[in-house]
Amino acid sequence: MALTKVTGSGADGLNLSSTDVTISSGDLLFATANKGVVLGVTSNTDGNTLDDYEEGLFTPVLGGENMTHNDRCRYTKIGRLVTLNFDATANASASTDEVISGLPFTPDGSYGSLHIAYATGGGIEGGYIGNSTDQIRLTVAGGTGADNLAANQRIIGSGTYFTDS
Repeated sequence: MALTKVTGSGADGLNLSSTDVTISSGDLLFATANKGVVLGVTSNTDGNTLDDYEEGLFTPVLGGENMTHNDRCRYTKIGRLVTLNFDATANASASTDEVISGLPFTPDGSYGSLHIAYATGGGIEGGYIGNSTDQIRLTVAGGTGADNLAANQRIIGSGTYFTDS
């Protein structure tokens, strides 16, 4: 098969050969929803199709109040997998065991992993991402509830979980 070029507005955009498709400029866009890229398989099934990618910011909420984050709470969603990084400061004290809500997507029925890299005060050692709730649950040594975060306490960490959407 000879090389075929698709040209638009005077620039080569798409090159087809017997073995490759090369996009020289622009993006690969699907005209309808529920389409994606099938990677490394011989059949086109939903489970083998990458059909969602998104990245952005989220605002964590503690005790009903937004936490200060200065655009340092970010997420990336690839398929059903959500990875987040956060660096936030409590604006007010929480009145119950530490639950931070406001995750960008609701987890599916499984728990997600959480890594706390730094936390001021409160003895916070770890935590987890709740199943079927958009919450991070913080813990102290022994896996029990955490001391309450006070105003101006900072927490830095990352987490990974699956969502149904």
